[in-house]
Amino acid sequence: MGLPDLLWNTVATKDTRLLGFELSRVFSSGLSDGHVNTLCCREGISWDLDYVFLKGIGSSEEPHREFLNGYFSGKLPGSPARGILAVSEDGETRLVSTTASLCGIEAAMYSGDSAMLEWAVRLHIMLHAFIFTLKGEPLVTESDECALTYPESIKGQKPARVTGSVSNEVFTAIEQLREIRASRRAFSESSGIGLLDLKDRGMLAIWRYFEGDKLIAVFNFSETEKTADFGKEFGAFRDLMTGERIKKESVTVPSGGFVWMADDFREEITE
Repeated sequence: MGLPDLLWNTVATKDTRLLGFELSRVFSSGLSDGHVNTLCCREGISWDLDYVFLKGIGSSEEPHREFLNGYFSGKLPGSPARGILAVSEDGETRLVSTTASLCGIEAAMYSGDSAMLEWAVRLHIMLHAFIFTLKGEPLVTESDECALTYPESIKGQKPARVTGSVSNEVFTAIEQLREIRASRRAFSESSGIGLLDLKDRGMLAIWRYFEGDKLIAVFNFSETEKTADFGKEFGAFRDLMTGERIKKESVTVPSGGFVWMADDFREEITE
């Protein structure tokens, strides 16, 4: 099964259990090294998931596929996604679109819903932070880098990256992710990597460590703001995206958001 299938399944269900299960297997086997990680594949998404695992948590294959296709095609009431369902030559239904349209940016722009747009842009950036967190090479398409909606993408349109635009906000954030990833030893292919148990199915946390450089990445797939509690082992960290210092034993993450934390100031900060 591919990473796009897993990630978009998590976006729709707001449940990280399958994603965490598969990542734990990959991390323990070392198969993450050298992989290319992306959010959308040219052939489309066919929902190649572990349905044995899903059955164990209460989901049957066909109803689950129908739910995912309904959610991402926008046919499910309340869904912000605007993907396209296409039938391949072998008769299989596949989901095709850009990250912007699947996240809800297209729907929010069309409706003029500023709150939805803010959430959709945050989710778009969070999903890119996720593939940047993993071992392997993050592959960002030109469409996703500029937050192109599917209609814009197939027409070859490129929105101007003017200050304050969605395109500029996403492009700037992805460039920041690239720069941070290139500057931290924790992102070395030789680093250790694993999951932290947050005991919350709406969140997922990944740690990376190499040569004294520790990074914790927390992702919130749920519909509400959540707090990740790390207990007494949590020291003084810095938010790598904002530069803010985190002095508590927990960190709050907005819906559809993420935090990249490094322990740069562990000895410097005192309560």
